[in-house]
Amino acid sequence: MRVTYDVVVVGGSFGGLAAASQLRGSILIIDREPVGSGQRSACGTPLRVPMALGLGDSVLQVHERALFHLGSHSFELPGTEPFCTFDYEGFCQGLYALTSAEFVQASVRGVRAEGSERLIVSTSAGEFTARYVVDASGWSAVAASSLDSRVQPREGVGFGLETTVLHQGEGLRIWLDRGLHPGRLGWLFPSGDHSRAGLASYTGDGVKGQRVAEFALSFGPAAPSLHGGFFPLRLRRPVVGPLFVVGDSAGHCMPLTAEGIRPAIYFGQQCGALLQLVLDEKLALAQAQSTYRQLHDSCRPYYRWLLQHQNWTTRLPGALLAAVMKVAKMTGQSERILRRYCAMMPITPAYETECDVGDGRRLAPAGIPHGLR
Repeated sequence: MRVTYDVVVVGGSFGGLAAASQLRGSILIIDREPVGSGQRSACGTPLRVPMALGLGDSVLQVHERALFHLGSHSFELPGTEPFCTFDYEGFCQGLYALTSAEFVQASVRGVRAEGSERLIVSTSAGEFTARYVVDASGWSAVAASSLDSRVQPREGVGFGLETTVLHQGEGLRIWLDRGLHPGRLGWLFPSGDHSRAGLASYTGDGVKGQRVAEFALSFGPAAPSLHGGFFPLRLRRPVVGPLFVVGDSAGHCMPLTAEGIRPAIYFGQQCGALLQLVLDEKLALAQAQSTYRQLHDSCRPYYRWLLQHQNWTTRLPGALLAAVMKVAKMTGQSERILRRYCAMMPITPAYETECDVGDGRRLAPAGIPHGLR
């Protein structure tokens, strides 16, 4: 006889772990790789993100400034709050420790409904039964797309590759340069005794391993291995049938900056808190889905604004883009934009997350996850 879990979370990275950190009861996380392995991110985020989660030990280096290279011009971004680079394995394992979830290493093949109150998650390790399912499987949205193939559109997807290089430095460095490749985005993120160097394309192509290696070698000896993959640049659907969708599966990676960690954790926390309210019988499932959809949709204007700026940023010559950014800095506009950007999507400790459920009510699940007791 199969055990029926309260919630099965598909995906054991940022979004899935954040959702699980809000949940109690019988929770299962399924991922094809162990928690903390399979890094695909540059692992840069505002310092307040790991600090709010109690994961300061995972921080490798704190950065007070960022330097943009625009063709032959350079531009220092005004500091509004510190960013950091962190250790992916330590961060994810620390976040998993905040959950009470079981973990199964397997590849998820799809989800189907069995009756009105049970979902069957089919995997390479067999089938698992759940009352509710969260898809945090990344850009491929493997669970949600098994119910509706339109969840994974072919357009609006970027692609990036990264390696590590023996280089130490201060500050995040970002290149917006047509000479790099068609997508013209590159980065060098110092991370303690090494740096992470990579290239990405907003168009989903044009990034080759050889070109990444050549770019990295300009800073020092590079590792032979590469990691990375696709990332969405447009919001998708946050709810697909009975499923909640989180992180890259829902298109939460932000256009222009390609920042996906903070959005994944923010929406994961909100999704998990809402599902716990359903488990506590404080909310009906339909109300929780509606609340989560409204939260997701409230970000659409800002995502649209970022996408518009991504489009013209990739088209302007470096000299003209540098002039625009210089004027924005002189007038204080760039600092105002950055403050608004950094204030979005606040991350809270696992036991303090609240949800706005309408009618002026803000609810928080009762109790705290087992790992925090």
